[in-house]
Amino acid sequence: MAFVFLDFETRSSTPIEHGLTQYFGDKDFGIIVSCYAVNDGPVIKSAANSTDILRTQPELIELLRDPDNTLVAHNAEFEVKAMKEGYGYEHPWSRTICTAAQARAHNLPGNLDMLAKALFTDAAKPANAKALIKRYACPPFEDPALDPVAWSQFVEYCANDVELLRRSFKAMPFLNYPMLKSDREAFAAIRRINDRGIKIDRELAEYGCKLAAETRDSVNQVLCKLTAGRIQTVSQTAALAKLLDMGSLSAEA
Repeated sequence: MAFVFLDFETRSSTPIEHGLTQYFGDKDFGIIVSCYAVNDGPVIKSAANSTDILRTQPELIELLRDPDNTLVAHNAEFEVKAMKEGYGYEHPWSRTICTAAQARAHNLPGNLDMLAKALFTDAAKPANAKALIKRYACPPFEDPALDPVAWSQFVEYCANDVELLRRSFKAMPFLNYPMLKSDREAFAAIRRINDRGIKIDRELAEYGCKLAAETRDSVNQVLCKLTAGRIQTVSQTAALAKLLDMGSLSAEA
């Protein structure tokens, strides 16, 4: 059996804070740097050479299709979904280990940089990492050819994360996750649920939002009239509590 340690750098016009579904569904989404290593082998690097993206990686996909190999990634949901969207390859959760889950299962930081600092004295993130991400992973997506040195640093940043990922995986305990079967199964089940999502009545939900907004406006008008303009909206809870001579508007109060 082999462990495949993987990290991607990606681009999208949708901020990742909007959620992975919207991030990956953006028309500009693509994998621009890919670094992976098999067991203790060297880090293999692949990178776009223009504003284009890496549309396929046959060697990596062949490795991951092998039932004897296990993917290891930090916040593995990102890499798994990135491959599904970018390469059309759906990696099974049963052969996936997430080092963020491994860290949290043993009371360690879930963030890779913080985890590495907790485990190693020599762990350091490149000082210009955020600037490089902004240049290449966010609109307008700078062409790597414009600054080969900076682009090389960006690729090395990804490769360095693979090294940190591998070192962290080996340094952390295995007792709870991934060794405990119930924890592995729970991790996989949660990801399958997230992938499937839930069915909702969109029309009903949108009407509910519309009705809530209309109700809020009418209530605000009444509140403003009752308080002679001192309270404009129901969200001014502190001012309303003061007006009513109450220390709080909590349910208990």
